[in-house]
Amino acid sequence: MTTTSDAQAARGRTLALTAAIGVAAGLAANLLRKAAVQAPTVFAGPWDEALAA
Repeated sequence: MTTTSDAQAARGRTLALTAAIGVAAGLAANLLRKAAVQAPTVFAGPWDEALAA
């Protein structure tokens, strides 16, 4: 039989897990965005040529 405090603890763990997943997804999205923005510069060669394009 589950008590009220057990149910509340389970909800708290679920909330903490969901928040952690959200933070991890946000960090991953930021890294992917930076890679996408900087990719043309990397593939263009020297940075001054990439700026001139």
